[in-house]
Amino acid sequence: DGVLVPQVGSADAARAVVEAARFAPDGARGANPWVRAARYGATPDWFAAANRDVAVMVMIEGAAGIAAMPEILDVPGLDGVFLGPVDMSHSLGVPGQIDHPKVRDALEDAAATASARNMATAVFAPDEAHARTWWEVGIQLVACGVDAQLVRERLLRLAETACPPAVSGAPLTAGGA
Repeated sequence: DGVLVPQVGSADAARAVVEAARFAPDGARGANPWVRAARYGATPDWFAAANRDVAVMVMIEGAAGIAAMPEILDVPGLDGVFLGPVDMSHSLGVPGQIDHPKVRDALEDAAATASARNMATAVFAPDEAHARTWWEVGIQLVACGVDAQLVRERLLRLAETACPPAVSGAPLTAGGA
């Protein structure tokens, strides 16, 4: 069970996330014990269990979030941060260049700051090579690839190896075979 909120750039925004993710007295999440997750009212301690068991994470994806990182990490009830290199590259003026030194330095500094405070840290990696570099930095959770990207790449490989040469060079399109 978890909540992951993108584009958090301040401690106030992180506090709002924690508040919305937990029930009173730990937050202000709307309370309804007659939902499937609470077994339709059959779980009397559901609110306390939900507060205890939910992982609340914010995505730090821009320069504002990096600048506010120490204050964000001090927000009570925050369980982790997820670093977004693609959006970070845009925020730092190097769109799409996730390996640019500005991006790498910002994310590595953020990861070190979070680690020093024993805050769980996650990051996105588009492929295995990027994933390995993030593991080496010490990040505990690496989300590697995107389902649509992985399916597309496999389909392209399949087309290249299964189709006759005259067909396999044709690009895959929405309307094509």
